Amino acid sequence: MKKMNARVLGNEDGETVVLAHGYGGTRFVWDDVVPALAARFRVVVFDWSFSGAVAASGGGERYCSSYYALADELVALMDELGVRQAA
Repeated sequence: MKKMNARVLGNEDGETVVLAHGYGGTRFVWDDVVPALAARFRVVVFDWSFSGAVAASGGGERYCSSYYALADELVALMDELGVRQAA
């Protein structure tokens, strides 16, 4: 989880919502919407390994070579967090 700067916020009993940023962004792009979502849901925000935020913290790789690699990265994070179903 540290590798991807993941944070889990909000209602632990609620449905899990996973928010992923795009290229050139970081998990902080969601700061304005997370408080409203966290009132009702368990919210997961994270940085992809290609983001500057992960590279700056010494984790991850500078890029993912394919969409499969991105999917594997997200599945590994969800496994680590024990998330079996998310929106």
